[in-house]
Amino acid sequence: MLMTLLAIVAGLVLGILSVYGTLAWLARRRRTPNWDIEPGSLPTPDELLPTLVALTDSQRYRQSAVEILLNGKIFDAILADIENARSTIHLETYVWEKGELEKRLVSALSDAINRGVDVRLIIDDVGSYGRGSEAFQKLRDAGIQLHIFSPLTLTRLHRFNERTHRKILIIDGKIAYTMGHGICDKWLGDAEDENHYRDTGVRVTGPAVNGMQSVFATEWAAGAHQLLYGETVFPTLEPAGNSDICVIASNVGDRYSYVELAFTLAIAAAQKEVLIQNPYFAPDPDIIKLLCDTAKRGVAITLMLPGSATDSYLLRLAARHLYPSLLENGIKILEYRPTLSHQKVMVVDGELARVGSTNFDCRSLELNSEAGLMIRDAAIAEELKDQFLQDAKRCTPITKADLKKVSLPARWAMAGVYMLHGQL
Repeated sequence: MLMTLLAIVAGLVLGILSVYGTLAWLARRRRTPNWDIEPGSLPTPDELLPTLVALTDSQRYRQSAVEILLNGKIFDAILADIENARSTIHLETYVWEKGELEKRLVSALSDAINRGVDVRLIIDDVGSYGRGSEAFQKLRDAGIQLHIFSPLTLTRLHRFNERTHRKILIIDGKIAYTMGHGICDKWLGDAEDENHYRDTGVRVTGPAVNGMQSVFATEWAAGAHQLLYGETVFPTLEPAGNSDICVIASNVGDRYSYVELAFTLAIAAAQKEVLIQNPYFAPDPDIIKLLCDTAKRGVAITLMLPGSATDSYLLRLAARHLYPSLLENGIKILEYRPTLSHQKVMVVDGELARVGSTNFDCRSLELNSEAGLMIRDAAIAEELKDQFLQDAKRCTPITKADLKKVSLPARWAMAGVYMLHGQL
């Protein structure tokens, strides 16, 4: 009798797990189509923003200002702006880990509350597993409104893939940041060793801040069920610079990925050059085909990916599986050696630049909530290109001769890992 009961219980458990697993697998990705695009019919990159606005449910913000901030310097600016905040602070992030930066940020946000600032945080549950044991309780005790995105509980097990990977901060509705940086000490310093990442972010002022605030406010309404409105949230913003910006976001549950579509359109529109810096490169075959086709029609494409300094060995294996076809079609590949190159930057034809949180893998392109900026500003594109060229001096070019040295078992391993790229 006991054995029968145990068998029934075991069967129920296995059945439940099978159902959850199947649901998670079926719901794992937005069903992004293989877009039918004729590159010759697209606007040139410097005229692409109206098309991006129309097809990605976004808006165009003219006359904004963009300041590029590298590595740990971005947190000096962030903490200074938090110290000067007077009405609202809104942060949405994925990585949040214990350490010196966590302590400094908790202290700064608590001080802001004491000045009467409304502080709201959206922090991903899985991305914040490494947080300090008392950090979130300290935030709540200080009066900070904290929403945990997609908490991983038994009843939500089938939704474990639903993550916010955004890194956006909006202060007083007048200053905004987006970046690749997480709240973790590895993003401090100046990329001087393997314990300090190389990353790029931007500080934005002017009308585009309203667009970034809208991304946060929409997620806050969905998760915290609170509407954010009024002059302290969406103030009237005067022109601040020469950057023409499209704020593009994708949400968990969208029919397809707007950020993936934006990448696709920008690459397909390229006439001369595409520069891509990204830490995780394992897109679907249609993206690889797009890159190869773009290179074959004469566009110079260079990918800067991590070398041995990486925090995801499996994703590096998946990326290296793609190297032969990329090189065969004339795409240059550089591997950054000193530390993890974590920036998510793309520059097209020296006119259009993309900065934000999105990786070139399926998790970012087809699973996560993401956000970033398409910036039409030749000066910003030139500055990002200059940084790319400086970073290239610390890279090793990958050649066809290098690939011939890879053993057959290693190639099999790379191919096997890429088969799982949708979940890496």
